[in-house]
Amino acid sequence: MEILKYEEHDIEEIVDLFVDTVHKTSLADYTEQQLDIWAPPDEKKQLIEEWKKTLRQHISYVAKYNNKLIGFSDLTLQGELKRIYVHKNYIRNGIATKLLEKLEGEAYELGLPHITTISSITAVPFFKSQGYKITSNENTPGVHIPTENMIMQKEL
Repeated sequence: MEILKYEEHDIEEIVDLFVDTVHKTSLADYTEQQLDIWAPPDEKKQLIEEWKKTLRQHISYVAKYNNKLIGFSDLTLQGELKRIYVHKNYIRNGIATKLLEKLEGEAYELGLPHITTISSITAVPFFKSQGYKITSNENTPGVHIPTENMIMQKEL
């Protein structure tokens, strides 16, 4: 497995991985309706256009195995972990940990005091295992169906 800098040609695979993984791994914690709002299968083109911009602006990495994209992550320059996802067939193989370590190293080099993320209920155990602490919970704003998330933070 390799951790590589994000390149724009990866964007379609990233969005496909995101939508598929959310719908397969978070079904125990969220309703189908909530998952469709979080990762709308019929809005992939819009996500591609939006994420091209943000992934380029953020510190962004992908994980690849045999040239296949199996994970991705991104961090703002202010220390907000925006996304970290691993392909549903590769979860619990240390990929998210490697992606997170890479971003934490970059944040440390930038002199950031901490990293903050809005975690899904599904991802809370992972973040706790990496030293993140819940600071509060929130409902995702601007959606018709509330989706509970946890705000988590790790001091660097």
